[in-house]
Amino acid sequence: MSVAEPPKWINRLLEKYCAPSELEEVQGDLYEAYHWRLKDRGRLHANSLFIIEALRMLYLNRPRFTQNNMSIMLCRHYFKTGFRFLKKNNLYAIFNIIGLALGISFCWVAYLYTQDEMSYDRYLPEYEKMYRIVMDFKPDDQMEYIGGSSHAMSVKFEESIPEIAQVVKLQTGQGMILTDREPIRQSYLLADQGLIDILQLSFIEGAAGSFDQPNDVIISEALAAKLNVRGKAAGTILSVVDGDESMEVIIRGVYRDIPLNTSVRSDMIISYASYVSKAPERRLTSWFDINMNTIIKLHDVGAKAAVEQKMDVISKASDDELGDKATLRLQPLSEIHLNNAYGHYNGIARGGNIRMMKLFAAIGLFCLFISMINYANFNISLYIHRAREVALRKVLGAQRSGIFYQFITESILSCLIAGVLALVILLLILPYFSDFVSKQYDLSYLINLRFIGGATIILFATAIISGVYPALVLSKFAIVKSLKGEQKIGAGSWITQALLGLQFVIATGLIAGVLTMNDQVNYLSNFDTKINYDNVIYLDNMPGEEPAIRQFVSALSQMSGISNVAAISGYNGTRITEGDHQLPLNHLRVHGNLIDLLDIGLAEGRNFNENIISDKKQSIIVNRTFVKRMQLDQPIGAKVPFNYGELQDPTIIGVVEDYMFSSAKNKVAPLVIYQSEEYPLQSVYVKLSDNASFDRDKFESAWKDYFDPFPFEYSLLEDYYQSAYESERKMIQLVGLGCMVAIFLAAMGLLGIVGLQLVHRVKEISIRKVLGANARSLYRVTTQQYLRVVSVGLIGGLSIAHILISSWLENYPFHVEFGAK
Repeated sequence: MSVAEPPKWINRLLEKYCAPSELEEVQGDLYEAYHWRLKDRGRLHANSLFIIEALRMLYLNRPRFTQNNMSIMLCRHYFKTGFRFLKKNNLYAIFNIIGLALGISFCWVAYLYTQDEMSYDRYLPEYEKMYRIVMDFKPDDQMEYIGGSSHAMSVKFEESIPEIAQVVKLQTGQGMILTDREPIRQSYLLADQGLIDILQLSFIEGAAGSFDQPNDVIISEALAAKLNVRGKAAGTILSVVDGDESMEVIIRGVYRDIPLNTSVRSDMIISYASYVSKAPERRLTSWFDINMNTIIKLHDVGAKAAVEQKMDVISKASDDELGDKATLRLQPLSEIHLNNAYGHYNGIARGGNIRMMKLFAAIGLFCLFISMINYANFNISLYIHRAREVALRKVLGAQRSGIFYQFITESILSCLIAGVLALVILLLILPYFSDFVSKQYDLSYLINLRFIGGATIILFATAIISGVYPALVLSKFAIVKSLKGEQKIGAGSWITQALLGLQFVIATGLIAGVLTMNDQVNYLSNFDTKINYDNVIYLDNMPGEEPAIRQFVSALSQMSGISNVAAISGYNGTRITEGDHQLPLNHLRVHGNLIDLLDIGLAEGRNFNENIISDKKQSIIVNRTFVKRMQLDQPIGAKVPFNYGELQDPTIIGVVEDYMFSSAKNKVAPLVIYQSEEYPLQSVYVKLSDNASFDRDKFESAWKDYFDPFPFEYSLLEDYYQSAYESERKMIQLVGLGCMVAIFLAAMGLLGIVGLQLVHRVKEISIRKVLGANARSLYRVTTQQYLRVVSVGLIGGLSIAHILISSWLENYPFHVEFGAK
């Protein structure tokens, strides 16, 4: 086992600047303190204090440093000279530092977000051994990615695969906790006790050892405070209502809040034994009943491939119908958050947006890159003022390397000042940024050692990279030409023009991106969904039992100002098999006349009729996509192998148009609509009469008659559909903001380079004026070269934007085309 050591760089600093006679004593004292701190408080605490005390020792004993006094004096001289130059050229300094500050602050924000998104689950001990069971399912030509497993799978794998060290089964639920004051809506997890070990939960009250019986529950510190049971939680009984199910659970312990950068987290965890005790037999024995997630931990990271192979063998032996159509895989726990292919549900917290993260990173780097180009251009544009300074330094014996270091030091000084301003900008925008990305960023994220380290690297990398080009150019000035004022820099040098062109490539790409994205979101928002959601109220997650929901629907339908009411189960997924053909589809239970309520077009056949008894148990309505995928020439009257509860080979009585039951971001899937009571009702649609206004008091009064004390919550169906495009709208705002900053910085860069040209061509312009040139001709002469550069930048930016944005648009089945509108 290796012995922990302090950071090597601080030791090298001590060895370089500490007097040899004192080095051994200083290092000995520091190492002694380091090792006892390491034992008592941990490595992070020991490293931090070792660095602080080493730097303090260097400062306090600086008069006795004998080895590199000359280097220290030179550094002080460089910084003093650089500060005087910035003070003398204050207008230049203001523009330069503001540009650098904007670029650095944007890059810091992008780094903060990217670091946080990529940190999910990586803090867990042995996270690299943890995986989620997922499935690649190919029933026909189209591959489906299923993020989940069945109870039967998890039990069988745990029993049969010795490489698996631990199995944790997960399900999620949404209920209401009944309290003496008002009910609390609360999501919860159903999980095995092994989750405590996987997440390394730390208990502040009670114990985890007894979390293995039905109705056992453990809660977070935050929920304990909300329930007002801190210090007395263990043994407390809670009443939880989930839909039409009511249960009493016993609190066994209170754990410290799970970090937000965790894919499996909840404020309330109920023992998985509770689910096993109530679940129907088919839920526990059916191999392909994917209704949960399974997290496994392996004994050895290298066993992943072998475990996947064994899972596939067991799966094929357990379900002959699947055959080669399903391939089981292990998804690393640390990849779940940013990998949306397998979805985030059944105990997995909402995932991140990897496209948003990449966009943040790209815009942050773009803005930083443009600000560095501006710094170089501004420095070069001042070369005439510095030519004599460089020449005099060389006359007095300065080497080119010393002049080079002088300009690099000025760059570092400018970046340090810009860094302070960037930090102020970051603190100002942090609350708005947190709301924008739906996070809870605060000051603690900025004083995190990882962020401080990354931000420092970004700052000094900016200083070095932005200062290298002007330092190389300015340090090679010839003495005689500089003293005579004849030193020239090619105003049209290919490097200068290339840097300027790159700025406008980036700015043009961002402008084209934000315009196209805006067109795409407007297109999706106004897409013909084949339903009419005007004046439709949407009530989701209905509480209480089904009889109460039915009575509520009936009471609403008798109210004035309401033209129609219908309840649905939600759009759930399943598959049907006919011979070798398997079809994944969505199915929907309805209670009431949903088709008329939403004005869904009926292409063939008829609607459900409450007077026809067989419609409830033997009839279904399908959409056009279902008919097409099942290859039905005459769908009306056809029987289909949709076996679900009471429905056994039901008959199609109607075909509806392909209406959008999710959003235009997805293709319309095959759909089966039925009235059988196999699936519980979950949501209610209420259609207001024409010209009728929404009377909340009247609705709330009816609600309390059936669902009191649950709070009345509703939304407009139109808003529900539009919320699907929230991530795209945020991307537009982000790109738009980056676009404005990029244009501002690019304009500043153009100002710097044009300033270089004008200073260089003062005599030429004067002679042209003497010879009779007017302002228009002078403008043309001085700008035409840079208009060409800008034009090339525009063309290049549009070409690159076309490739990138067209690729982005391909993620949507319905999209606009890139180009002029």
